[in-house]
Amino acid sequence: MNVDLLQKIDGFLGRAEKVFLGASHGIIAVLIIVAVFCRYALSSPLTWNEEFVVTLFTWMIFIGLANGFKNRSHIVIEILMLILPAPLKRVAALISVSVTLITLAVLVCFGAVEVSQMIEITTPMLGISTAWSIAALPVGMALALFHVLIAFLTDGPEATLWPTAEQTLETEDA
Repeated sequence: MNVDLLQKIDGFLGRAEKVFLGASHGIIAVLIIVAVFCRYALSSPLTWNEEFVVTLFTWMIFIGLANGFKNRSHIVIEILMLILPAPLKRVAALISVSVTLITLAVLVCFGAVEVSQMIEITTPMLGISTAWSIAALPVGMALALFHVLIAFLTDGPEATLWPTAEQTLETEDA
């Protein structure tokens, strides 16, 4: 598989994540307004609303984390990168990217195990498998892992987790 195709897939996933995040925000806002109206105006609270909103918010957290990696918009503490000489910057970047990739891979595996263990357990109000909520962890971490790998392959270790000036401007324009 060539890098150009992987970059296109990465771009598509990034855009899909943004659409999901925007739609989720809207859905949650509407559901909370409807729940407040039903509870206080109609004296008939929605029993399923909280479970649905919490599940959707869980997905938003992990998809948002992945999208943060895609846009390189996480908070970075770069004091070492500012004071290290150039050869050591590359080593520090490689270590940082390696630790990030290992952490994300471990979380994908852990999440997959948790999903498999929770498949049979259902939520009290919605009656769906709790695996739907927990699946946000491995899915979000797998997306983040993919984004970090693509950034590493295309931009090298120094620019994988730290945005360049051009990338910062692109993110601000988006």
